[in-house]
This record gives sequence, structure tokens and C-alpha cells, in this order.
Amino acid sequence: MVPRGRVRGVLFQVPRTQGHAGRLLILASSILGILGSYGVAWFGIRINTRANSRAAFASLRGFPIQAMTVPMRSGMSVGLLLVSVELFFMICILVFLPLSLVGACFIGFAIGESLGASVLRICGGIFTKIADIGSDLMKIIFKLPEDDPKNPGVIADCTGDNAGDSVGPTADGFETYGVTGVALIAFLALALSADPMRCAEMIIWIFVMRILMILTSLLSYYLNEKFTEAQYGELKSFDPEKPLTHLVW
Repeated sequence: MVPRGRVRGVLFQVPRTQGHAGRLLILASSILGILGSYGVAWFGIRINTRANSRAAFASLRGFPIQAMTVPMRSGMSVGLLLVSVELFFMICILVFLPLSLVGACFIGFAIGESLGASVLRICGGIFTKIADIGSDLMKIIFKLPEDDPKNPGVIADCTGDNAGDSVGPTADGFETYGVTGVALIAFLALALSADPMRCAEMIIWIFVMRILMILTSLLSYYLNEKFTEAQYGELKSFDPEKPLTHLVW
């Protein structure tokens, strides 16, 4: 077993050796991670709220294509924003902060976004469950059918579902993308500590691949959108899984 004192020394070695300015930078990186999780979650719920309304009105036209493409466009916008913001923050930490603090600030950033995402996931889940239970109680007391517009709890239930399905997963996606990147960089730094140039090349390769992931995702989405509209735009009924499968491929 590893002595407890040695573990504590490893966890706090960098903040102790960097002085007050270094500690403040690490703390600022953690706060940046928290704000990033909250920012993309706010964007996610705003976009999805608008997409919900637009998908509902699109379904009234009788062609299911718009009711499917609107949620896809919403999901792509939220997903690409969160990975772009994450990548921008990580590049700023890598480029503008002192080399001796980059690793510690990366870890602080990952911890901050994990904390923000966990709070949003828990709060969103509690919110949607309370709203759901409140709506069900109204149905029981007043003998109302499922999703009856006369039940004011239905609105709270819809709002709770939007919060639980938008805020938590969006912050989770932001946190997952960042933590995996920080973990990859940390593993490379540990594995290639004897070869700094090789380590630097591999880290640059990770960032280049992540930028290419954004560009190829955009290209794939636009190609799939044109193909989907051309093939299913005038159909009254089709399998909605096929356009999603095309997008994945």
C-alpha cells in the first residue's frame, strides 16, 4: 500500500511549489471549468427549448422530415459548441500559461468541469423528478388523463424533462470531452517523460485530431442533411432511424 502522506504530497506538490500566483492560476482554471459546464448547459437548454417548439409546429405540416431534422440540427449545434469551447479553453491553457503550470492547470480545469457537470446533472435530475411527481399527483387528485392540458403540472413536467434531458447531458458531454483530453495528455506526459520532443509531438497530434473531428462532423452533418431532404423530404412516412444511421456512417 502507498503511504497516505506520500499520496497527499503528490496531490499538493505542484500548488506548494508554485507560490500564491501559481495557486491562483490553478484555482482560476478550475473556475473556468465550472463556468464552461454551466455555459454550455445554459446554451443547451435554450437551444433545445426553441427546438422543441419548432419541432412541434413542424409536425403540424404533415411531413415528418422537419420534425426529425430540427432535433438533429439542435443536437449538432449543442454538441459542436461544447467540443469547440472545450478545445478553445484547453488550447488557451496550453499556449498562454507558464509551462510549469500547464499540467496542474489542466487537472484543475478537469476537476472544475467535473464538479460543475455533477451539480447540474444532480439538480436537473431532481428537478425533473419533482415536476413529474407533481404532475402525477394532480392527475390522481383531479382524475385527469395523461398529459391533459387542464393540468398545470403538465407544463412543469415538460419543463422538468427539458431541464433533465438538456442541462445534465450537455454539461456531461462537456466534462467527458475535457476529462478524456486531460487524461490522454497526462498519460503521454508520464509515459514519454524521458522524450519531451516526442511527447510534444503526440500532444499536438491530439489537438490536431480534435480539430479535424469538428470539421469532419460538420461536413458529415451537412452532407447527410442534403441527402435526407432529397430522399425523404416529400414522404409522409419513413423509418426515422435511417437518416440517423446515415449520419453515423
